[in-house]
Amino acid sequence: RGFRYQFGTNIGIVRTSSPAGGGETSHSLQYMPNCAYRESIVLGQTWCEQTQINAIIQRMREDKFIGENYHLANRNCNHFTETLAMALILGNDLLEDSGVANTLERYPAWVNRLARAGTTFVLDEDRVCNVVPEARVAAGLKGKVGWT
Repeated sequence: RGFRYQFGTNIGIVRTSSPAGGGETSHSLQYMPNCAYRESIVLGQTWCEQTQINAIIQRMREDKFIGENYHLANRNCNHFTETLAMALILGNDLLEDSGVANTLERYPAWVNRLARAGTTFVLDEDRVCNVVPEARVAAGLKGKVGWT
């Protein structure tokens, strides 16, 4: 749709315009300076309109994804992308009684592996990103039938 979203320390969630032509492609990302391109992974497709995407982003901002909550292991850019992708792609399937698995089939296990290992030593579990419940909130499912 022509927008990029990012989450970082002190700034929270930011939307920026993509370059002309709709944004980066797997081909153009291979030539980023000081980066080692590994692969592009299509996680799925959303049918959300821009107003729905804006509402999901706003709920994420209001819930947990504010700049002061950024933490390298507990709540980072990878947590943000997984939570956003779940809310956009799975939507109402995130209801607990939907009968659909609450996972992104194509989300690689190696993404955020080090952060997940680091969170095993955290004493304040409320600060650790819990992707599925937070994606439910982002998708606007809190308070709907099936929500626990």
